[in-house]
Amino acid sequence: MTLKNTYLEPRYVLLLPETQEGHEKRLLEKGVYTYEQVQLTLKQAEFYEQFNGEHPGFFDTIISSGIIYYT
Repeated sequence: MTLKNTYLEPRYVLLLPETQEGHEKRLLEKGVYTYEQVQLTLKQAEFYEQFNGEHPGFFDTIISSGIIYYT
C-alpha cells in the first residue's frame, strides 16, 4: 500500500486461479508442493480475491490463470 502512493507509480497485476479446486489439483499434481504449502497458496489467493473486492481499482489488471489447452 505504501509503495502504490509514491512517485514511482508502480503497476499492480493480480493473477488469480479460475477455480480454487482446479488450482489445488494442478499444484498437487506437480508433486513439488506439500499439502500444507498448497493450502497456504489457496488461502493467499482467496485473500487477494477478497482484497480486490474490497478495494476496487487497486490492481491495474486482473488475469485469470486458467490453463488453455490447444489440440
